[in-house]
Amino acid sequence: MKQIDSGELQIDGKDGFLNQMIKAVLESGLQTELSEHLGYDKRGPVAAERAQRLFSQDIGHPGRRR
Repeated sequence: MKQIDSGELQIDGKDGFLNQMIKAVLESGLQTELSEHLGYDKRGPVAAERAQRLFSQDIGHPGRRR
């Protein structure tokens, strides 16, 4: 409460505590939803393996033949 009273912590407004908290909760929920939808965490080893396989294929490289 001292931080609020002294002005060190802003509760509302663009950079306020409430907006930061809402943003963190929404991002966490969306990340969980995406992970469940995909069946893996997009930052995990499965995602890295899939990305490596995709980029190692010739798809999307002009001038190359398959």
